[in-house]
Amino acid sequence: MWVTQVPEGPAWAVLRPRGFARRRFLPARWARARRERQWVQRFRQAPFPLYGLPASWLGLRYLEGSMTAWSRGRPEAVVEASLGHGDPIVGEGPWLRVAVTSVDAEAARTLTTIRDRLANDLRRAGTHPAGAAGTEPPGAPDWSPVTLTVGGRSTVFEWLAAGRHWVAVAEVGSEVVCLQSRDLPVADVELVRITDLEPYLAGQSQLRRPDR
Repeated sequence: MWVTQVPEGPAWAVLRPRGFARRRFLPARWARARRERQWVQRFRQAPFPLYGLPASWLGLRYLEGSMTAWSRGRPEAVVEASLGHGDPIVGEGPWLRVAVTSVDAEAARTLTTIRDRLANDLRRAGTHPAGAAGTEPPGAPDWSPVTLTVGGRSTVFEWLAAGRHWVAVAEVGSEVVCLQSRDLPVADVELVRITDLEPYLAGQSQLRRPDR
């Protein structure tokens, strides 16, 4: 027979069969805080540099996402991390996502597969009601070269635009850097190496505010 106990105070539930030693679970807010710490730690322990906009960008910054992978004989490792700039919720105004992905041909993480994924994402964004309907080019995407500064070095990206949105991708060292943007001219983009995540953590808290 299973017994559920809900003690007074912070909300947690204990589910145990009679005769088993009592187990106490962490309150939900503690468990959530622990998950968030683990998530932030992925960015701090990423085995590649993180890139973002320089200090001249005065808009919102936030941790956009991360991805881990593992295989037999290898521990779990961070294979992608992305930083966000601008408001991702309102659907308008300058916004830029900068993702760094480790290349792995066996896992289908190559420049070609990433570029195809970006083109598909752009096609959906360009035909979304908040985008510019009918601006996606017919047939194969027509990528163009564009030179951006990454960590102080000029880097040639492949660039594709659809209305208010554009994407760009390039190999930087042994990683692939992917850019997804809205309402931000590509000529205004400069990427610097990000070592201080505090502005991104502050922006993360701002995004969670209930009055947004």
